[in-house]
Formats: sequence, C-alpha cells, structure tokens
Amino acid sequence: MEKLCATFRLFGASHWGLLVLAVALATTLVFVLRKMEGEKKKLASWAMVGTMCLLVVLEFVGLLISGGSFMECLPLAPLNVFVYISLFVQIKGSESWVKFGYFITVPLAVIGLFVAPNYLTMTGAWSISVLSYFVCSGLVIAYAILQTMWFEDYLNKKDIVNCFLNYIIIVAFVHIFNVILRFTTLAVHANYFGTMGEEYDAVNKLLYKFIEVPLVHQLPIFAIVIGLGFLLIIPFDMFKTKKDRASQMEELVALGNLKAQQEYRNSRKLRGSQVLLNSTEKAKPSTPKNVTNKTSSGFVSVNKEVKVHKDEDNK
Repeated sequence: MEKLCATFRLFGASHWGLLVLAVALATTLVFVLRKMEGEKKKLASWAMVGTMCLLVVLEFVGLLISGGSFMECLPLAPLNVFVYISLFVQIKGSESWVKFGYFITVPLAVIGLFVAPNYLTMTGAWSISVLSYFVCSGLVIAYAILQTMWFEDYLNKKDIVNCFLNYIIIVAFVHIFNVILRFTTLAVHANYFGTMGEEYDAVNKLLYKFIEVPLVHQLPIFAIVIGLGFLLIIPFDMFKTKKDRASQMEELVALGNLKAQQEYRNSRKLRGSQVLLNSTEKAKPSTPKNVTNKTSSGFVSVNKEVKVHKDEDNK
C-alpha cells in the first residue's frame, strides 16, 4: 500500500509499468482497428476521442485534488493539446491536421512517455492523474497512427514542413499565454509546454542549463522533431516507390512488352505461357494484307506477324 501511495518518480517501477501499458494499448488498438471500414471505423474513432477527452478532465481534476493551483494546472500540456487536435480532426476531417498527428503528435507523445512532465510528481504513483496521462498517451498515439493508415493520400516531405510550422505557431501562442499569466500574477509559475524553461521536465531542465533564454532553449527540441519527421516519411517513400514500379510494370504489360509480361507472370505466380493482351476486337475491312515486320521492344527483339487492313479505294 505504501508503494502505491508513493509519489510518481521518473524511471521508477511505476513509470516503467505505465509506459509498457501505454505502448501495449497503442499497439493493440492499431492492430485490431487498422482494417475497419465505414461506420465501424467512425464509431471506433469517436470512442477513442471521447475517452481521450474524459481522461484529460480526470487528469485535471486529479491535479487539483492533489493540491495544484487552478491556473497552473490547466489542461494545456502538449498531450492535452494533441487531444484537442484529435477532436478537431474527428469533427472536421482536416487532412492537414491528420498529417500533423503523424509527424508531430506521434513522436512527441512517444517522447512524453519516457520524459513525463514534472507536475505528475505531485501525485501518487498510481493516482488518477498519472493513470490518465499514460492511458491517454497510448490512445493519442493509436488514434494518430490509425487516422494516417485510413488516410487516402500520400504523405511527402513538404507536409513535414507545414506540420512543423503549425507546431511552432502553437508553441508561440502557449508561450505568450505563459508570459501573460506570469505578468498578471495569475500564475507566477506558469510553464505550459515548458517554454519558460526551469523544471518542466528532464529535457527542458537540461536544455535550460545551456541556453538560459525562455523558448529559445527549445530549439534543439524543434530540430529533433524535424529529424523524426523525416524518419517517419521513409515508409511512405518506400511504399510510393514500390507502387510506382508496379504501375510501370502494368503499363508495359498492357503495351505487350514480353519481358515485362514475364516478370508480371512471375510476380503473380502465373503458370504456362499466358500473355496479357487487349482482347478488344476491331472491325475487319474487306481486304486483309499480311506483313512481316521486325521490331524491338526495348528489352528483346522479336519477329511478329501483323495483319494490316487497308480499304481499297473506289475509283
């Protein structure tokens, strides 16, 4: 009982247990729901978003119960904002914010599992706030990945830049909000998103030791986010290359390229000497003429007999 009531400690036993729970939850949801379609997919999405919103409220209430200041415990942490964006995506179906979820939400939410914010240390290791944070993280990650998998468009490197700019805008607004809260003394320790430096989490604390300028100290974090975005685009580049090659092969097959047909048969595990040809029949003129012609297909040279039909001119 004493261990259960102990305060949350970074990389403690409870932290590792909750981290595994969040990862297992995200993995299971993606595996189970990835092939859903139609109304089932929509229902599952709403269930996930609804649960995330409920967990944000529970985390906020838990922090207040633990003695936190109302203005300093507002649900404006990065994870909370990602939940609001998920809700917006679910309502509006915005493609740009679906991409934001993949390039920004997923990597930062995963990092947030390892480097949990310090405000969780004011609560018990298995308190409602800590449980809500890690369960919500798993749901946010799963939702962002699923929306990307269900997304019927290709992601490219330009999307990374657009998503990163949106993230910078969000961080800038949060920083201004922090400054206003401190200047008006409504919350003299306001530090949402860790833009004010100090001890928001282990990463911000370390960076602020080297760059003692609020917000500017997060420049290395921005660089990491950009780098992770380019890593996350690799699967889409590989898929696009494979898809383009398959399309090119089908075009060559349709044009009658023998080598392409052979490769196509091998890839499809076709047997025999089947050759895919256009079976459309054309009208036959009255006088056919046989012509033997030698052509080069680019891969092999073949002799083929072609029937050329020419109408006789009536003089």
